[in-house]
Order: sequence, then structure tokens, then C-alpha cells
Amino acid sequence: MIGRVPEDGEELFRAWERALDALERDVLRAEHLVADPAGAVAPGAELPSGWLPTGLDGTIPATLVERAGGLLRRQELVGEQLAGALDRARADLARVRRTAPVARAAGPAYLDISA
Repeated sequence: MIGRVPEDGEELFRAWERALDALERDVLRAEHLVADPAGAVAPGAELPSGWLPTGLDGTIPATLVERAGGLLRRQELVGEQLAGALDRARADLARVRRTAPVARAAGPAYLDISA
């Protein structure tokens, strides 16, 4: 939970802003993962902490509705992109698993032609 539901209108607005800020950070991380999968998991890269419900039961302020809608569209797009990347990774893994293992020779790995 990000926090309790504020009773004051300004506090409610700030609480919704914090909730949207947290969602935007998560979307940015996911967008970076799609754009640069290797960089997103490199040592020192910031890892997502997992989603937590906001705890905000109040209606989102009208001035933040457009921002929230934009975040929703970005979440949907990056979700589709991640699903596609996962499908491609599964297909790649299946191709690797179908590849026949290389048989090792029972004899020496070289020829001695000096004898």
C-alpha cells in the first residue's frame, strides 16, 4: 500500500500523483526491458520491486485522468511487447532443444601424423 486515503482534496491529489509516479517508473522499467533486454538485467540495473496496490479508494482527480489514461495505454503496449518477446524466447528455446547433440568421437581428438 502506498498510503491511506487522504480526506483533504490536496492530499488526495498528491497521493494519486505518487501512485501514478510509481506506475510510471514501472512502465519505464518495462519499456527499457523491451528496448534493451541485456541492459535491463545487467549488474547494477534497477530491478522492479513488484506491484503493490495503492490503497486509494477515492476517485482519481479529473486533472490526472489524462495522465492515468496515457499510462494505461503504455502499460498495454509494453505488455503486448513483452508477451511477444516471451513468445520469441520460447520459440528460440524450443529450437535449441530440438538441435541434435553433437556426438563425441570415441577415439583421440587429433591425428599424430609424425609417426
